[in-house]
Amino acid sequence: IISPEMILSEFMVVNSDNTLIQNQTDEVYIHLRNGGSLETGNLTVNLECINGKAIVNSSESTFPNLGIDESVLCETPFEVTPENVITGDQATFNLEISNNGNVVQILTFSIPIGIIDQDSPTFSDYGYIAIESSDVGNFEAPVYDWIEICPYSGGSGTMLDSDHGTSDGYVGIVDLPFMFQYYGKQHNQVSICSNGYLSLGDGKQIFFRNRTIPSGVGPNSMIAPFWDFIKYGDLCHYYDESEHLFIIEWDDFTNQYSYMEETFQVILYDPEFYQTQTGDGKILFQYKEINNVDAEENYATVGIENEAQDEGILMTYANYYHETAHTLQDHSAILFVPLEEPEVGIDDNEISNQDFLFGNYPNPFNSSTMVSFSCHRDIENTEIIIYNIKGQKVKQLVSNSANQLSAGQHSVIWDGRDETGKQVNSGIYFYKLKSGGKFTSVKKMILLR
Repeated sequence: IISPEMILSEFMVVNSDNTLIQNQTDEVYIHLRNGGSLETGNLTVNLECINGKAIVNSSESTFPNLGIDESVLCETPFEVTPENVITGDQATFNLEISNNGNVVQILTFSIPIGIIDQDSPTFSDYGYIAIESSDVGNFEAPVYDWIEICPYSGGSGTMLDSDHGTSDGYVGIVDLPFMFQYYGKQHNQVSICSNGYLSLGDGKQIFFRNRTIPSGVGPNSMIAPFWDFIKYGDLCHYYDESEHLFIIEWDDFTNQYSYMEETFQVILYDPEFYQTQTGDGKILFQYKEINNVDAEENYATVGIENEAQDEGILMTYANYYHETAHTLQDHSAILFVPLEEPEVGIDDNEISNQDFLFGNYPNPFNSSTMVSFSCHRDIENTEIIIYNIKGQKVKQLVSNSANQLSAGQHSVIWDGRDETGKQVNSGIYFYKLKSGGKFTSVKKMILLR
């Protein structure tokens, strides 16, 4: 196809940190390059945040004609104010590019918010984030609080029975005391391996040689507090019925490389009592004594991974640490939790006087999900539209142009199909509520086929 093609080269924030900062309004310049085969002509562009993480106060700018492979900054700056989100969270934008009043291209891109460093949470594409006890920011970091369950150390736990063992280690399969949702899938069993990891479901294969995350090597639906070749310790589990916690402890294991001791635990939180927006369960790693010293075998792997082994959070592997991760240390903790949408302070009277988007359930979902919203009779042109990650319209879910919806709360089902009735692919989708051409709310949903 012979045509111009605009490519985003740079997103320039005019402040001393050169990055978007929560609750701070800054000018932003966008640098575009014409990677197509024709010149562009004069362009008008409109910038919109499509996931509700930032407000674009000044959204329009222009570009002069760009020849083939030429690049230039927009002629006037945009103004952007990020919401008070967790540092490292991303604002997703659509840049609509028009020529002579006709939209010729839409660019979709995400920009991180906040000053990202070792004290920031670690994010993933799916939605789980990892918050360490040493992290600092506008969030609640976990507190190391060891729960001793090993019977040989005075705890009330049960020693793990081996269902399969070799000279490299052993695996025991335990029925969970509650259903635990992990990466959108429900589980009622856990397979616990002596080599410092567990997997959701029934899995007897032993992986003593650790690899990175994500990777096709290792068990499906893995949770790895310290995946390494470790031996000779006590492995036990315990259900704290009063606190609704399932705890797994590796006590006084020996590192095969140096014979230094490792004592750590994993805590699974019952999703019924520790509810999250997605329904996925919270997971806590705690380290009482930890020595990441196995230089001959890639040190240890720490992180979580989905069933398909193509998504996860890697904190460390081969002594490489994520830029937002601290070095493993004694008396520390890491909490893995689904990222919550920022809460909006609106009272009941405000909700009754405008349209309001509450969310969708379940999320993630497999075949269908229910979107809940409130509708105010005096506001016309209420609509809910679903977009894909590229910013392309998938389906108009609600249209109230004739003001036919009664005032109050409503819900509508999306069956995962587009306007033509075709099933859409798995992935991240955004649904946007527009009301009276003024009020807008955007939320994210995840479809898992």
